[in-house]
Amino acid sequence: MLTALKDSMPILIVTSEWYVSHTTAVAEKLFAPVDNVINKHLEDLFIFPLCVEEQQKTIADGSLVQVSLRTSPNVQFLLSFYDVHSNEVFVHIAELSTYYCQNPLEDEQTRILRHAVNSANLGVWCYDLLNKTAYFSPKFKSLIGLPASAELDWDTLKSMIYHEDQPLFAELLAHHIEQGLMLHFEFRLEVRGTIHWFEFKGEQVKYCIRTHSVYGILADCTHEKDMLVALHDAEESKELAMQAGKIGTWRAIRVANQWIWNWDHQANEIFKLSEDDIGNLHLWEASLHPDDKARVTQALEASLNSGETFEQRYRGLLNDKDIVVVYAKGVVGLDEQGRPARIDGVVIDQTDVYIAQKKLQHINQELEQRVAERTADLEAAIIKAEQANRTKSDFLSMMSHELRTPMNGIIGSLDLMALSELDEDNQELLETASISANNLVSILNDILDLAKVEQGKMELESYPFSPSKMLNNIIKTFEAHARDKSVKLTVHEDIKLPLEVIGDENRVRQIIFNVVSNAIKFSVADREGGAKVTINVHWACEGVALSHLIFKIEDNGIGIAPEVQKKLFTPFTQAERSITRKYGGTGLGLAICGKLIDLMGGKVVLKSKSGEGSTFTITIPIWRPRTQQQPNILFNTLYWLSDIPWQSSLALTQLYNACTHFCNELKVIESPNEIKETDDTALIRVVTTQAGASAEQIRSPIPELVFLDEKAFANLNSTALTTQKPKPIAPQTQYAIGQLLSKLKASQQSDETDLGELNDLSELHALLSLDDKVSSPTDDESDTSGKQHILLAEDNPFNQKLIVKQLSRLGVSCDIANNGKEALAMYKSQQYQLLLTDCHMPEIDGYELTKLIRAFESSEERSAIPIVAVTGAAMKGDKELCLDSGMNDYVSKPVRLQELKNTLGKWLDMDFTQ
Repeated sequence: MLTALKDSMPILIVTSEWYVSHTTAVAEKLFAPVDNVINKHLEDLFIFPLCVEEQQKTIADGSLVQVSLRTSPNVQFLLSFYDVHSNEVFVHIAELSTYYCQNPLEDEQTRILRHAVNSANLGVWCYDLLNKTAYFSPKFKSLIGLPASAELDWDTLKSMIYHEDQPLFAELLAHHIEQGLMLHFEFRLEVRGTIHWFEFKGEQVKYCIRTHSVYGILADCTHEKDMLVALHDAEESKELAMQAGKIGTWRAIRVANQWIWNWDHQANEIFKLSEDDIGNLHLWEASLHPDDKARVTQALEASLNSGETFEQRYRGLLNDKDIVVVYAKGVVGLDEQGRPARIDGVVIDQTDVYIAQKKLQHINQELEQRVAERTADLEAAIIKAEQANRTKSDFLSMMSHELRTPMNGIIGSLDLMALSELDEDNQELLETASISANNLVSILNDILDLAKVEQGKMELESYPFSPSKMLNNIIKTFEAHARDKSVKLTVHEDIKLPLEVIGDENRVRQIIFNVVSNAIKFSVADREGGAKVTINVHWACEGVALSHLIFKIEDNGIGIAPEVQKKLFTPFTQAERSITRKYGGTGLGLAICGKLIDLMGGKVVLKSKSGEGSTFTITIPIWRPRTQQQPNILFNTLYWLSDIPWQSSLALTQLYNACTHFCNELKVIESPNEIKETDDTALIRVVTTQAGASAEQIRSPIPELVFLDEKAFANLNSTALTTQKPKPIAPQTQYAIGQLLSKLKASQQSDETDLGELNDLSELHALLSLDDKVSSPTDDESDTSGKQHILLAEDNPFNQKLIVKQLSRLGVSCDIANNGKEALAMYKSQQYQLLLTDCHMPEIDGYELTKLIRAFESSEERSAIPIVAVTGAAMKGDKELCLDSGMNDYVSKPVRLQELKNTLGKWLDMDFTQ
């Protein structure tokens, strides 16, 4: 449209910086030649009342700016500005005289009317029906996006209307003019690139019979249209939401003393009423369920009278059979006098929720019934499990008793034999047998420990012990077995390892015992370099008091597959069934180890591959004593004589480091000639080859210990080297070296030459100062002078003989009862200083015997006799059971002499230290 007008109108096209880029032919007549106008700034052509930059802020589309021609200041123009696109502006030029000629002076009333119409943002128009001419006010033009001075006729206006509304505009206009009716319709028109809605109103005015015109106004109703569309969308959304939620609305208005009711179609649909029933409260009341009708109507009446909120959940009876469940709530509005005048509310169909609740209730009832049944089954299962657990505990306790009874004879006999004078070989065999027997008891304890761990009854103890001595006992147990299997057993102890730590020695030994046992068991002799098992003991400090014992046990055996490693610590599990058949074992060892390590707060890490061996790294938290035990310095100087450097192998390094703990100085020499003979010196001789070795070559002027490597020790001739018995280089612990050096020191002081290992019970032997003769029961009965006389109740003949010998060693005589019935009769017939009784015996067991004795003592007012249980039961609670039955103390089988001595010392008036 602008393109069509610009050739007939004085128009300048300027850039956004207000420089003239184009001009129309009509505008050329107002200025000098085109060359003088193009590319000039508007301020070069006109005199503005403000600068152009400030003028931009006030210029609005359709407004007029009065300017003077810069070349002829008396010539004035009116400029209109409007955008065509983003980077160009059209400037319409109109002479001021022409503008006022088209707008003659108005009277005051007309001016007021014009200003009122403009302030109302209304455009005025007039259409002469006879001449087909039209007038449009400047505001009209401004509303449709034209400058006030723009030429506009009726056809141009119709062409500007949105193309879809043009036919409607023409039809409605013709219809209204033909019928002589008021014009009032809406159409769309594009204004500056945006569609606007306009309201078009008009009325015919007749001047004479043949001449008349139509006058009207134009109003931009875009905002109202947008609001109506938004309101319609909101109403539609609300209607859809109400339908989706099955929500209806209802209301009532009070007129005089009567309530006029109404509700929407959704509420009507909920109660299945017809369209004609809307507002009929009696029909709604008739649809209520008989059980809810009185409650709901009374509540509604109370709300209408009091103004309180109405809120009810009730049922409706539809078609005399279908049930609808609804929730209704209404808020009462008050009039100026504060009286209820209206009520507005909602009704929500909750039938689906009601049905779902009924189903859920039914399901809950079924679930509760199932839970009750399962609970009953579970309780029954718990009772059975508890009964089974008690049965298992009773079985384990009985098995412990039955196994410990023969073990009591073995360990007790070895205990007594250790008090005899034996040569070194027999002493070593005796010690090995004693350690093995005690380890056999430990294996028995594995079964009991598993039950304790599973029942959560495992308890750890804490007392000082020597980690090197513990490790030495384990080595002694497996040394012969490893030699038989051609397994090279090597030990390496951290030089910082303390002599004494605080923890549960039995449990730590049990863990290491099982792992070392497996390492030897699964070793392979045909490996390159032979089968090897290496035990490394490290010491890591963790703060002031807490530290860690770290055992690293490596072997080059068959290894463990990755999928088997995950279940390796499961009870009764081994790598494969073929492994079980080939190597044997209960499958309990590692399971108990894993649980014990967890119980101690430690950890175990396994690295293994099938066919490449395994490495177990076991970390156990341990406490250090407040006062550290210092090494026992046995010699001022120890000489080290070896045909190879001590750093050349792990075994030699272990031996060398162990020797440093027991001397002030360890000198490495190359020949016995370097020895300075004194009373406080000894020689450590290491021989790794038989070549050239003779008695003369190894003879030393001072006491010596001789260590041979594996090959030399295997080929040892009884007459070669020395009259002293050599020791193997490996495996040796710090504790074993200390024992050997202690014996060497003792032999040096007494001129003895026996270098057999010290017996662990030698201290007890010296303490007791007993002779080697073992008294028989007949000997005890023949001479009881100066001895305590006690009663022994024991049904096992072998254990009878053993305990009698142990008592004899302690200077105590005894009478023997073969069961509880005999013991009760013998007790009543004479006085005894103490009663030793087994717990499991025929006729009357130890528990019942104790109760009968205590009852007899009470009735006869006799002094209570000390009663000590001697039993093979070792389950948790067995000791408490003995004490609860009336016993005074408890000794567990196998009975060791030292333990028996300590216990009897509490109750007998006898000095056992002599």
